[in-house]
Formats: sequence, structure tokens, C-alpha cells
Amino acid sequence: MKIIYLFTFLLGSFCLLSAQKNVGIGTAEPNARLHILGDTNTTLPALLSQVSYTGSADIPALYGVSSPADGWGYGGYFEGGYMGIRSFAYAGTYPGFAYGVYGTAEGTQGTRIGVYGSAYGGDENWAGYFDGKGKFTGPLNLDQTLTAAGNIEAGQNLFVEDTAFASAIHTYWSKPYLDLRANKDLKITIDRVADPSYTAVFRILNGSGGDVFGADENGNARTYGTHYIDGSVFTGQMPASGYPAIGTGNLAVLGTNGFQSAGDRGILYLGGVHNYIAAEYGYGVRIGTYAVGDALSIREINGDVLIGRPAFAAHASGYKLSVDGKIMSEELRVLDSGNWPDYVFREDYQLLPLELLEEAIRSEGHLPGIPSANEIEHEGILIGDMQKRMMAKIEELTLYILDLDKEIKQLKRENIELNKRLDQHKVTQE
Repeated sequence: MKIIYLFTFLLGSFCLLSAQKNVGIGTAEPNARLHILGDTNTTLPALLSQVSYTGSADIPALYGVSSPADGWGYGGYFEGGYMGIRSFAYAGTYPGFAYGVYGTAEGTQGTRIGVYGSAYGGDENWAGYFDGKGKFTGPLNLDQTLTAAGNIEAGQNLFVEDTAFASAIHTYWSKPYLDLRANKDLKITIDRVADPSYTAVFRILNGSGGDVFGADENGNARTYGTHYIDGSVFTGQMPASGYPAIGTGNLAVLGTNGFQSAGDRGILYLGGVHNYIAAEYGYGVRIGTYAVGDALSIREINGDVLIGRPAFAAHASGYKLSVDGKIMSEELRVLDSGNWPDYVFREDYQLLPLELLEEAIRSEGHLPGIPSANEIEHEGILIGDMQKRMMAKIEELTLYILDLDKEIKQLKRENIELNKRLDQHKVTQE
């Protein structure tokens, strides 16, 4: 304490005696108003300033002022071997903010920087290094790449200016989201070695650590969870100019390839828990419900169409369309390349005599040339073929009717002639 009192006394004395003289401690040639040169034999600091006041007031331990003119002067200048300035704030139980370094720059024009740092000449140069979160209540402007090992909290926008894009990132209490707004083309580059246990090098996780989205360096991507589409989705290629708009929520597959199968898995499943539309290798296209199976399917092997949930193994072999159930149609057209039964009206057509027809009906139980009830029950009928057979029978029936008509007319004529003869004979007898 005696040394401090003596120093204070000497310092005050020198200042009172000669304000224009430099004062030196540890040196006989001071080159500043107060020049302190430490002792090479001690590790004590060259200058110690300590405030002993215990009240509630902000009292600086050192106060430096240098402002010879606006824009000139240093409040303090320090050099060190590996630290130019080291500051420490111990606030004890104080619940508010404690600042290790607090910088303020004010003015009415120009650019003001509260804290400025630069580093150069090393293997790595960090103008600022923060072991903890970085928080900015104003815009953060970067002229080069941003590398973040931990969290970044920006109360306002983050601007990256020397790349192909400028972005705004909001991760703050009132705006807990990421908002990228590009002034030019927005480009995100993925360039690193993938985790051997996980193929994606870019991942988005949910709050529980589960995967939401993943992508690798080759552009292969995978999404997880349920996805809702409020607009239109185009796959395969970009829609051409003037492409007709599709309804909201629809999916359009453009290009020449469309959907393609990969392995033995389905390439498209649409619907809820019970309904589905599936395209699977070995099965083809299928529409149905999980409870009862396929309501409609198109076989992958030969393109057969099955309607009404007929099993693949049980459908009618050799037919392109199998329907398990009834069909209602306003109109049905069958194109048959066979001969339509106009041949029945040819002169050389041999019409079966009615006696033989009656005998055939009694012995077979059905018209000749028409399938029996047993055959139809087990094999069904061919509509085109049956129409031809029925038309042939209608035409034969027409010929039978015409022949009967001729016979009836002939009998009527003979009956009239016989009646005339009887009348003449009766007159003669009288």
C-alpha cells in the first residue's frame, strides 16, 4: 500500500509541477505523458486499477478518452503476445445480461461498427471466434462464406452478398422458421462424404430426431411421413408453355417414360388405408381395397382385364376381358368377322323337315345348333356366335312360316273349289 500511496503522491506532484513533462516509472526516458516499464524479474502487471466502491453504479476501473476531432482518436490501444485484450465479466447472481465485451459506435452519418476484428498471416484466420451461440438483433451481412459449428440466432435478416444468392433467415422467438428469399437464383451445394451408416448427406429432421427428408450428392432424395399436395405436381419433365392446367391436387406424369417399375415393388400406390391403385411387377395395374382384393386389374403378362375381383388363377383363360358379375350397358356392339346367316335364304339351303326337327327336340331337349342349358351353365355363351345362331333359327322359322302360309293358302283354294263343285252337284240333283 505504501508503494501505491507513493505512486499516487508522485504522480499528483508531477502533474502539478509540470503538466508538459512526461512521467516515467521504470524508465528514465518516458515517451508518453505516463510511461510505465515493468520489471523483468516479476510477473506482476505493470498497472493495476481497482474500484473498491460497493454501491449500485457503473464505475470504470480505467477510462480513456481520445477524440481530437470527429472520426479521429483511440479510446484505448493494446498489444499482446497472443491476446490484445482479455476481458472478463463476473456478474455473480445478477439475473440480467453480463457482457465480456461491449462495444458501441455512434454518429450521425457514415458507417459505425460496434466491434471490429481482423486476422491474417496464420494457417487459419478468424476475425471473430465465438464459443457458444451467436445472436444478432439487427441484419448480419457476410461478404464470404458462413461456417457455423453450432447455433445461429438472427433477430432479423442474414444477407450473404458475394455468392449467387442473398438469403433471409429467421430463427427468433417471434419467427421460429427458415425463410430463404433469393435476389438471384438460389443455389444450395451439397459437397461432402456421406455418413457410411446413412446415404443422405443433407438431412432434415423433426423435433424427435426422426427423418423428414434426405438427399445425397447425386440428387437422390427420400421423404418420410405423410405429404399433402394443395397444388399440381408434374413429374418426368417441366410442363411445356401452354400446357393445359390440371386441377388442384392432381398428379401429372409427363415425358415418354411415365411411371417405371423398379424391381418387384409397386411403383404407384394411391388411396387410404383401405383403397389402393397399384402397379406391380408380375401383377400389372390393380385397383381395389385391401379388405376384398382387386376390383379391377390388368395383367402384366398379356394385358388381360379382370373386373369384379376375379382371381388371377380363376379368370377365363384365353379371353381379354373377364367380368365377375353383371354388366349393364345402353348399347353393345359386337364385330364378328364370321358369316352372318343370310345363307339360310339361299335356294340351295336344306331346311330341316318339321318331322325331323320335332324328333331332334324330343331327343336332345333343345333346338339343333343351340347349346344346351348344361353347356351354357358351365361354359357360358359367345354373344356374337349366339346372335348368329339365333338369327339362323329366326330365318329358318321364317321359312317354315312361309311354307305353312303357302300350304294354308293352297288348302283354302282347294276348299273353295270343292265347295263350288258341291254346290253345282246339289243344283243338278234338284
